[in-house]
Amino acid sequence: MSSFWKIFITVIITAAVIGGGGYYLMHKKSVDDKAKLQTQIDDLNKQISDLKKTSTDETVSWKTYTKTASSYGFSFKYPDNWVSYSLSADEVDGATFTVAFKNPAVIPTSDDPYVIQNIYVRVTGKADSDNSSLSSWLANHYRSKGGELEDYQVGDQITLGGISGYVSDIGCCGGMDKSYVAQKVGEIFFIGTNSTEKYSKLAQIASTFKFANY
Repeated sequence: MSSFWKIFITVIITAAVIGGGGYYLMHKKSVDDKAKLQTQIDDLNKQISDLKKTSTDETVSWKTYTKTASSYGFSFKYPDNWVSYSLSADEVDGATFTVAFKNPAVIPTSDDPYVIQNIYVRVTGKADSDNSSLSSWLANHYRSKGGELEDYQVGDQITLGGISGYVSDIGCCGGMDKSYVAQKVGEIFFIGTNSTEKYSKLAQIASTFKFANY
């Protein structure tokens, strides 16, 4: 083989080796750059998600109320500056358990249930022989012919603590309570308020409601 061809083949092989090595290095750099960029994107998305959660979810810093009982239990969150207080006999409405909260900074102290603007949680037991659905129970309990709630409707379906229920307008004497209502283990659970100004806060509290797993 002549010297020309030896030199030519050597040049071709050398160029191939250099070109292949260069391609490998460029490809590896491209892959590394993409991985770094994806990591930066993931970190940024997490920061945005955390920022949204912190800025929009007020309930993150709220206090938690927990109730335990022999047959049921539940918990929910409420604003950390609110305080609990006792309801009047009229407001208890035959409930087996009731707790109420108010903001002392903006709500005047009063024994009049129509002056106190509160958010309450009430548990009412059903009779052992009562096998009616929640909608039937609400209609039978609150709809009265010739009364102020003659045209009472159970309301729109919602989910409370993972259980299907209703958001229902219940009231009398010119007042009106909006309540989130659900049924579990023979008990009717209400989260309600008698203040239209509290409707948005009521929805926030209802969204944090959880039943105990027993």
